[in-house]
Amino acid sequence: MITRSNNLKIEEIKQEIEKLKGQKVNLLVNQGRKKYSNFEAIIENTYKSIFVVRLQSNCIKNANKSMDLQTYSYIDILCGNVDIDATSFSKRA
Repeated sequence: MITRSNNLKIEEIKQEIEKLKGQKVNLLVNQGRKKYSNFEAIIENTYKSIFVVRLQSNCIKNANKSMDLQTYSYIDILCGNVDIDATSFSKRA
């Protein structure tokens, strides 16, 4: 699990997400005002300051295809706005 509580540095977060590239993960996203969203997604690509995830079709509530891809920065994890959990899917495989 990649979370703020792991006390990881930015470079370590990038390396951990790079290892998860192409894998199904569970995202917990803080949307403010004590609202959280939980998504199943696949990490599509990683870049210098952001990473891209593709939400699974069962997580998209509307037919808007622009919701299919989401981008997050590594700072989002460092600040605790995004948590990534791949362990729940690796146990099933």
